Amino acid sequence: MLSVGVQPGYDNELEVTTGTGLQVIIDSGGMFSKGRYYIQGEAADGASPKTMAIDAATTGYERKDRVVVEFDIENKTAAVKISKGNEAASNPTENALMTGDNKWDEPLAIVHVSGGSITSVEDDRYI
Repeated sequence: MLSVGVQPGYDNELEVTTGTGLQVIIDSGGMFSKGRYYIQGEAADGASPKTMAIDAATTGYERKDRVVVEFDIENKTAAVKISKGNEAASNPTENALMTGDNKWDEPLAIVHVSGGSITSVEDDRYI
C-alpha cells in the first residue's frame, strides 16, 4: 500500500547527506504524493547517487536551503530541486514549501549554509 511521502524500505529512502565542498548527495528511493510517484534509482553498479551543488552564502551570513521533490502536473515532471533560502546574519528561516494544485514540493532535507560551507543537513522527510 502506498502512503504519502518517502516510501519506507525502497532503496535508500531519498536520504540527503553532505558531499564534497558545497554539494549534497541525494540517495536512491521513491516518493508518492497526490497520486504521483517519483523514483530515483541507482546506477547498475549500485553507485552514483544524485549530487547537487549548493550556492555559498555571503561571508558572515547564514542560509537554510530546502532539498525537495517538485511535482509539476502541467509539465508532467517530478524532480529533485534546491529551494534557496534567504540569507540572514543569524537565525535564517527556510522557504515555505510550494503547495499549489498543479505544482507542489515534498520535503527531503534542510541544508544549513554558513558562508562558504555546509554546516549541517537536517532530515525533513516523512516516511
